[in-house]
Amino acid sequence: MIDKIFHTYGNDSISTVLVLGCGTGNHAFPLAGRGYEVVGVDCSENMLTQAHAKLTNTRTKLKLSFREGDIRSVKLPGQFDDVLMMFAVLGYQLENRDVLATLTSARQNFARRSAPDFRCLVWPGCAP
Repeated sequence: MIDKIFHTYGNDSISTVLVLGCGTGNHAFPLAGRGYEVVGVDCSENMLTQAHAKLTNTRTKLKLSFREGDIRSVKLPGQFDDVLMMFAVLGYQLENRDVLATLTSARQNFARRSAPDFRCLVWPGCAP
């Protein structure tokens, strides 16, 4: 599904993806398995411990890393072709200022900051 969205609304130059609120990596791993270079960020040390354990036990070499951080203010080296926030990640931001800070953070980590084609995929949940 995400690949289809990337190709429909993006372009063929997408190679790096930032996953904000990555949790245990349930979305990051499939993306990395499809050849994307993926960085996942989450504030939960416990979730990231599980993500790192999964990565250690993965037999396939993936371009995948995880970092602990506040998605409202994370600044990473390098920039990303697309930014994802899946399920309730944006909804966990309780104040309007936190939503704005999270979207600003996503924009600041986007590769073409000044370009009008900034894409941040926010997927609020699953439809039946």
